[in-house]
Amino acid sequence: MELDLKVVEIRLRSGMHLGEREGWLEGTGVFPLSDTLFSAFCNGYRLLYGEEELDALLQAFLDGPPPFRLSSGFPKWKGLYFFPAPLNQIAAEKDVKNIRWIEKAGWERLLRGEAIEEVLKASSVQYIPKPGPNCQAKETEEPPEPWKILETPRVGLDRTNNHPGERYFQFGQVHFYPDASYFFLADVASEDVWERLKAVWRLLADEGIGGDRSVGKGLYHSPSFAALRLSLPDRAENQALLSLFYPSPSETGIIGEGYYEFIERKGYLYSPASQGLRRNAVRLFKTGSVFPSSRPLRGRLMDVTPEIFTRHRVYRYGIALSVPCRLRGESHAGSHAESHVG
Repeated sequence: MELDLKVVEIRLRSGMHLGEREGWLEGTGVFPLSDTLFSAFCNGYRLLYGEEELDALLQAFLDGPPPFRLSSGFPKWKGLYFFPAPLNQIAAEKDVKNIRWIEKAGWERLLRGEAIEEVLKASSVQYIPKPGPNCQAKETEEPPEPWKILETPRVGLDRTNNHPGERYFQFGQVHFYPDASYFFLADVASEDVWERLKAVWRLLADEGIGGDRSVGKGLYHSPSFAALRLSLPDRAENQALLSLFYPSPSETGIIGEGYYEFIERKGYLYSPASQGLRRNAVRLFKTGSVFPSSRPLRGRLMDVTPEIFTRHRVYRYGIALSVPCRLRGESHAGSHAESHVG
């Protein structure tokens, strides 16, 4: 089977800081996760269309089928789209265990149940990280990853006397090489919704994504929009996540049989009414997790409003974007013709 999804490609024009745990200023995530992308979108949507339109959009997510679903951010390098290796691919070899990203053609083979060790034997299949240069490598050698994490010295000033004291720290930010970017996928309900999404992501190019936006972090060039066709297995009994996921009440029964990892998400509220309150923490299933379901996963928005905040409700995005996936060794479960796709 084939699935057509929309693609938004982002090329940074400044460093980007993505905090993954509180107080971790010296480090950064590399790609914005689906909940971060949705939060950024809601901020841009409010700026472009107003609070009433944003309230109506959020209510549509709460009441029925979502107007759109977002994946997390993934790397694009030298024109190739890379996807997260499904977590059911448990490799025995150390070098294979370290591989996080597989380019689209190889990733589609993983979804059909082929073992990752066999897929990587094909010389045409690209992956990240690649075997990288050692400490004596020449600068001309290709890096193992298309991004680098830089730590910038920073100092915090005491507001009462403008004296730094001992408030020195390192601030982490990710930069992509010129031939690399990141992208995310969108499954949209209509072309009208897609046009609104494009308008918001154009606006956010000058607003930024992630932390420290007030000093120019997270800015990007005008985004590129495209369509991407995925070749997926028929009659698959599992779903692989392309986003974070918080199951709806009817989906909790599938959890115990899956291949998954958790991530805790918290952080501070960003709203015109307040920007200094902590949102309630919540644990979500990570991108790449695999669950036994023949139907796409749904997920939901979670209310993470701080108790003392009454201006409006605050939500964490846990709606799933998933694709059919077979487990390792199930690659011959489909038709003879399908087993030779890709």
